[in-house]
Amino acid sequence: MTLVAGGYYNTGHGSGAVLVGGKLNQAFGDFSATVGGEMNINSGDYSTLVGGLSNIIYSGKSSILGGQSNVIRAPFAVILGGKTNTLTNSTYSFIGNGEDNAVNGLAYGTILNGSDNNIASGSYNTILNGQDNYIYKGTGNLIHGRSNSISLGSYNTVLGYYNELTGMYNFAQGIGNHLNGNYSAILGGSGNWVEGNYAYVLGGTNVRAGEDYSMAYGRNAIANYSGSAILSDGQNTADGVKQTLFYDSLFLHYAGGVHIRSGNLHLQLNAGVPATSSDTSKTGQIAFDSNYLYIGVGLNSWKRIALTSF
Repeated sequence: MTLVAGGYYNTGHGSGAVLVGGKLNQAFGDFSATVGGEMNINSGDYSTLVGGLSNIIYSGKSSILGGQSNVIRAPFAVILGGKTNTLTNSTYSFIGNGEDNAVNGLAYGTILNGSDNNIASGSYNTILNGQDNYIYKGTGNLIHGRSNSISLGSYNTVLGYYNELTGMYNFAQGIGNHLNGNYSAILGGSGNWVEGNYAYVLGGTNVRAGEDYSMAYGRNAIANYSGSAILSDGQNTADGVKQTLFYDSLFLHYAGGVHIRSGNLHLQLNAGVPATSSDTSKTGQIAFDSNYLYIGVGLNSWKRIALTSF
């Protein structure tokens, strides 16, 4: 038996249900409570629906507290308000507000606000705000911004716009960045890529850290070798950078020069000295021993300066 108190054209069929006020509301769930609003349907046992228009609860122990055309098809779920938001097959999930947001994950999915955001699967995933953000599978991911996506990853964080991320324990912020790796980060900028584990882009534009333990910053800077790092002002070409970087190397490229201020600068070069003036070299390459300082003045061309005591 349903207790119906006030309102217009309300109907109740749930055992122990309460329906108070409103218009054209229906209460089918046992021990459910429906208060106010219009054309709302509460079919979940022990569920609560308060106010709003055309909201529907299908599952038990869930709540809709206002808004329009919101739908819950999961137990222990909550929609506070907004419009055309849906919670499906995601236990203990939550949508705070906004429009056209959807949580379809396994459990504990959260969208606080925004529009057209989607958590398609996974658990403990969160979209804080924004528009057109997407999380597909994984656990413990977080997005804030617009048109960002996390696919098949876990414990990742994305802040900004149009960023794409795959992997685990990663962080990305900025605009239009792409990260595919684990324990890696893009700390800002636009159009940057990370494709490696423990790899980092510190910022800039069109920067790539393409291997494990690589790092890049600046413009058009590409670190395509494991353990390499590059800082560039973008005056170089991408091909030039690829040719310059070696394993476990650091490359600096600034058109205005590189200035080092230090009380004591120590160079330790592991490469051997050239045996002849035509040994392999690149312009600017340096080597030395106890007798000579060798300088690469061109492709496979060396000159040397004698070292004397003073």
